Amino acid sequence: DGERGGGEPAWRTGAPPPFEGGTLVSVRADGTRETFERIRLLDWLDARLAARSCDRTERVESWGEAAVRRAAEGSVAHAGDETPRDPVVSLSDEKIDGLPFDFRCGFVGYFGYEMRAECDSPTPRHVSPVPDAALYFADRVVAVDHSNEDVYLLALVPDEIDIAGLERAARGADLGAAARAVAEGMVAMAREEAEGDARSWMAETERTVLALGSFDATRGASPANEGDDPRRSDSTRAGLTAAIGARAVAALDACERMRREEGEGSEDAGAAYAYEGGFTFRRNRDEYVGDVSACQRAIDRGETYEVCLTNELRRTAVERERSRVGDGEVGGSIPAPRAPDPATLYSVLRRTNPAPHAAFLCFGGCDFGGSTDVSSDPLHDVVAVCCSSPERFLRLSPASSSSSSPAASSSGVLEAKPIKGTAPRVQPFGCDADVAEASKLASSVKDRAENLMIVDLLRNDLGRVCAPGTVSVPGLMKIESYAAVHQLVSTVRGTKRTKVPAAACVAAAFPPGSMTGAPKFRTVEIIDTLEPGPRGVYSGSVGYLSVPRESAAGDAAGAFDLNVVIRAAVVKPGARGGGVWVGSGGAITALSDPVGEWEEMTLKARAVLRAIRACDEAASGTV
Repeated sequence: DGERGGGEPAWRTGAPPPFEGGTLVSVRADGTRETFERIRLLDWLDARLAARSCDRTERVESWGEAAVRRAAEGSVAHAGDETPRDPVVSLSDEKIDGLPFDFRCGFVGYFGYEMRAECDSPTPRHVSPVPDAALYFADRVVAVDHSNEDVYLLALVPDEIDIAGLERAARGADLGAAARAVAEGMVAMAREEAEGDARSWMAETERTVLALGSFDATRGASPANEGDDPRRSDSTRAGLTAAIGARAVAALDACERMRREEGEGSEDAGAAYAYEGGFTFRRNRDEYVGDVSACQRAIDRGETYEVCLTNELRRTAVERERSRVGDGEVGGSIPAPRAPDPATLYSVLRRTNPAPHAAFLCFGGCDFGGSTDVSSDPLHDVVAVCCSSPERFLRLSPASSSSSSPAASSSGVLEAKPIKGTAPRVQPFGCDADVAEASKLASSVKDRAENLMIVDLLRNDLGRVCAPGTVSVPGLMKIESYAAVHQLVSTVRGTKRTKVPAAACVAAAFPPGSMTGAPKFRTVEIIDTLEPGPRGVYSGSVGYLSVPRESAAGDAAGAFDLNVVIRAAVVKPGARGGGVWVGSGGAITALSDPVGEWEEMTLKARAVLRAIRACDEAASGTV
């Protein structure tokens, strides 16, 4: 079955069987668990978000504002004071909508690639070793605007309680008016208690944020922004150490040294980092190049236009062989950490490979092995995602009263920003060679063809949930430059149809078209015949789904922002079954050079692998 077995890719006969649902485990803050069977996760999320709809917003004055007000009133406020008296000022929806972000509390987490099972996609052939999705419900949020160092605190409080339902229950139990009054009083007390808890949390968190200071670990001297001088000032080093820890600073030093040592002409540096770091490729060079050729044969037969083929690098043994003895093979025996510390790794990635859709997630409760003896391994069920993605999968911006479009003002705007086309950066950034790489990418026939096919695919995906005639492409094949690569980026936008739930928008476009190819359904089938294992979190999405707010048209105007999980490492820090996994790949077209695709795949993994190697050195004390 499939090219790898020597035959043709299996043809689908009829529609795939309907998704019958999966197992969902919900863990409350107190540790209690509830298991649901045969659940469609996206529908479940939609229902939970609708139940927590944010119908009223209030602004709680900060301690600093209270101090100014009290000073004006002739009293003195002290840092140790309790929450100020009369702290709540009701604001109009128009002013609340002026916040510089759309998130109003809600779910935060990831959807793995295998979540496609409930999104009108072929049933996955492989089972991921980590959950297909994992999300927090965040009802307490600290949001930081790094452009001006503003900090926002948000707390979601249940406001509407089913008193009518309690009354119906009371009547059914033949309870009198007195009993109903008691029930209503208890509900009111619970509501007031919840609101008081939220205000207390905001006051305590504000004092904690003020005590942390304002050093930003993403700033300061580095070779990336200060030419060839790798030295940091003592004040910058002290600030970094206080912010992210001495080990992370040591890893940054190692990472920046490695980048300087790469020099020019190191096209296969990503593979070198993999071999030296004890990683193994799921498919070695010859196998991957052979699969690129298999994709091109499928294109020649007219089955697909473009295939996004991926590979996986993994390191799971306690000791890894580091010295390279051949393509895809390693030799020697030098001890290496099984998995880097996730927080340290993300701190290094965030500084050395900054990206607009980066994310760090860390979940417990992800042990599928059913192990009962876990006392010696407290991290056995932890999964962390360290992602420095430059790519937006899909964003829903909520209704805007200022929009000139009546449709947009009632239902919101969907936006996708697919990336197809990659070229390496050349240091120093902005030099003639660096500009030449960007210009070469912008005019590449192959890369422009890749990008255009995915744009067309996403126009179709958005057309399934957008108002007719509203899907447009305001930005086509624009160059965006990041710390490691230049990228060719397009923007696809459309107005969501009224009454279409947010989860339906996600389902219409998932998995991201830039990680499948086109046409999506048949191409995913081809990918399944070639890739011998699951992609897991890689190729999926990380982001948030906000609780909805009622719009003027009565539509539940939600918001979400989801990235494409690329340039990422999935880390399981546990001693048993732990390790680190890195995915990478590229789009295959009729114009692809198979060896060149291997080199592009390793180039895309370079920044993440370099950061992991730097964390290894810092952990071993060899920096």
